[in-house]
Amino acid sequence: MTDTPPARPVRGGLTIRLMGAFALLAVTPTLLLGGLAISRARSDVQVEVVRGNLALIRAVGQQLNATLQDTRRALEVTAAFLAQDPDGGRAAHSRTARTLRALGGEFPILRQVTYLDRQGKRIEGDTLDPEVRFSLDLANTFGGYVSEVLHGGGRRQVLVVVQARDRKGELQGFVAGVVDLSFVQSRLSEARLGKGAALLVVDGNARVVAHSGQLPPAPAGQSLRRSNAAVDRMLASHREGHLVVSDARGERWVAVYRNIAGMSEFRGVRWGVLLMQPTVEAFALARMATRDTVLVAAAVLLLALAVGAYLARRITRPLARLVRQTELVADENFDEAAFDPPRRTDEIGVLAESFARMVQRLARSREDLYALTEFRENLVRSIPVGVISVDREGVIWSVNPAQEQLSDVTAAEAARRPVAEVFPERSGDEPVLGALAEVLSGGGATDLTLNNARTPFTAEPRLRYRVRLAPLRDRRGQVNGAVILQEDLSDTARLEAQLLRSEKLSSVGVLAAGVAHEINNPLTTVLGYAKLLLEGRPEDDPDRAALELVADEARRVQEIVRNLLDFSRQEPGQVGPIVLGELMERTLSLVAPDLRKRQVEVERALSPELPAALADARRMEQVLVNLITNAAHAMAGGGTLTVATGRDRARPDEVYLEVRDTGRGIAPEDQPRVFDPFFTTKEPGEGTGLGLAVSHGIIEELGGEILLESEPGEGSVFRVWLPAAAGEEE
Repeated sequence: MTDTPPARPVRGGLTIRLMGAFALLAVTPTLLLGGLAISRARSDVQVEVVRGNLALIRAVGQQLNATLQDTRRALEVTAAFLAQDPDGGRAAHSRTARTLRALGGEFPILRQVTYLDRQGKRIEGDTLDPEVRFSLDLANTFGGYVSEVLHGGGRRQVLVVVQARDRKGELQGFVAGVVDLSFVQSRLSEARLGKGAALLVVDGNARVVAHSGQLPPAPAGQSLRRSNAAVDRMLASHREGHLVVSDARGERWVAVYRNIAGMSEFRGVRWGVLLMQPTVEAFALARMATRDTVLVAAAVLLLALAVGAYLARRITRPLARLVRQTELVADENFDEAAFDPPRRTDEIGVLAESFARMVQRLARSREDLYALTEFRENLVRSIPVGVISVDREGVIWSVNPAQEQLSDVTAAEAARRPVAEVFPERSGDEPVLGALAEVLSGGGATDLTLNNARTPFTAEPRLRYRVRLAPLRDRRGQVNGAVILQEDLSDTARLEAQLLRSEKLSSVGVLAAGVAHEINNPLTTVLGYAKLLLEGRPEDDPDRAALELVADEARRVQEIVRNLLDFSRQEPGQVGPIVLGELMERTLSLVAPDLRKRQVEVERALSPELPAALADARRMEQVLVNLITNAAHAMAGGGTLTVATGRDRARPDEVYLEVRDTGRGIAPEDQPRVFDPFFTTKEPGEGTGLGLAVSHGIIEELGGEILLESEPGEGSVFRVWLPAAAGEEE
């Protein structure tokens, strides 16, 4: 955890705050009133703009509706007149033709007028265009109807159809008139619009019938309906309304609309009148009010800042000296001359004098504190014991380097985090966190010594491990935290085991040397006489089998005696660079017959670029023979023997050779004893228990290490580490 550097005082900070306070007091009412005025102005302007535009589109809509209604009534009167003489003759046809011509003359907007019978065939009048004829729907003409706008031939027109019934109400035919909608454009052109506004009439399919002004641009390939949300809103509603939309350039428009369907008695008239104006132009008056309010607020702010600067300087000048002295303290500068208090008797003078005395005491305390802190930190960092300190909530405050190595967790990763989160208990861990909770709750110190175990604070199991949990108390004796001390005693346990093994080896060696010499002479005599008695005896001699058994057993005892002599012999041997791969191949050739007999397959993983090892070739060959023979014995019925050589970045000055088998493995309780003399897991008569003990002694004399890894049923691995020969590093 690193110390946060002291905050530097801002020059003129108090002056700025006082000026800000004065400015805030002066400007706040102005801004509140101005904001209220701006909001009111925008609201009023928007209401007036919408109200005026709605009045305009109502007038336009009523004019369009009135024109269509007059046309429809004229058609209805004509239809009633023509229905009175359904049979007629030549005179009746002539009268019908005159009537239709007179109707067209009185209503110039009627491009075509025709009289149709009940099947829709023309009786008299104009011949309807194919497009108009296609839109004719006589089945839905009850009460009259207006078709959708027809846009063919460069014209915009609609078809108005009414029924012709006689006095009895019987249907005699239909009168249809094609209305030219060019009059709509004339009506729109007469409307007085605001700056930048556009007035348009849209049919039920969202197509423009006529417009006046510049329309908002739409994205390429999009229809009016897709690019303008107001069109959908207008056509879907029978009421008037308004909303704000954006065009393809992002410019905002206020749209006011009304659907003519709400004014018309015609079925099928789904037109709408839409007036759009850029908000910049529509709300220009509100923008002017906003600008004026901002200018007034800026003027008030400048005046307030000027007054505030004058008053703030009068107040803060006496405190500037104290600010500079505070900066010196922050920079750890305790020059007494810089803290000479001013000659003043007011409150500021008393404050400066008290501050100078405080600085003097602070300087003395600082030196003492720094010395004590440095001593404590050096002590905690240098001790080879892991230290974790936690507060009473179980949050970690510090972790020393020794603990980082034990747990593989850095101090930065653990700081200010709960201990149970950083070191959670895993399966197989010793329950230490429960003891920590008891200590934090007011319990006493707890000491634990663990063998071949793991705690949440250790990355791997330790041969011997000691944990002490002690409470941290304040002056009142209240527990405000705890300290966790952890010490890895694995090296001590290994030294004790090695010392015990050395004592055993020494005792056994002395005993073995004496016993071997005492037994060897009589064995030689027994073996010699057995051979003499066997000479000259035929194969079918009844005593020959017994004599051969005596000779074999004598040789076996002699082999045991030889092993005892090898075990007790203390010869330094010839130490020098040896190539482990060549040594391994030579040893495998020696034991190959035995491996084939036991049906053992050999796999090699020999590193070709491995540097030479510093060892005795003859004695290392003895070690390899012991390891390979033991591995073969462990694989009853056959298996795979893997031999390997290599090195590890974690041990750059060493090389290793490895013998791995797929046998029955070694039980965990037997693994610490495998290197003890006369300890064996083989069947009686298969081993003496001296091979691994002799191998262990040889490796230790050569300055190396032999390690065992084994899982019952999974096989065993013996890895021998040897020092690399000087100048042989890769």
